[in-house]
Amino acid sequence: MLIQAPQTARPAQITDTHTRKLAVVYVRSSVDDGRSVSAQRDLAELARRWGWPKARILVIDCDLGLPGAPASNRSGFLHLMALTTAGEVGVAFVLDMSRLSRRPDRVAHSLHVAQRKGTLICANGIVR
Repeated sequence: MLIQAPQTARPAQITDTHTRKLAVVYVRSSVDDGRSVSAQRDLAELARRWGWPKARILVIDCDLGLPGAPASNRSGFLHLMALTTAGEVGVAFVLDMSRLSRRPDRVAHSLHVAQRKGTLICANGIVR
């Protein structure tokens, strides 16, 4: 897993329209080794530095300890997708794209839904 140092300056893709919506940090790990989960939760601080008030930062971490679980069995992922589909998410933070799914077609679907709704995805410190 390639982890880049997160940017401190707000990327140009993030506009005030994005910061008026939620910044969602999606935390997923099959095993809590401490470092990975902590690093994922720390993405909430990055959202704050990029302009989201604490009240609009949501950390979804209920999918911990579900190795290989399909999306339909991950309530946190379903919550993230429901919020995104409703147009309520400005940016979704994940440590890396594999946190969304191990299956490339599922990742592509998640990105498509996000793009349709104007939601940015920040993975590995890169905003898409």
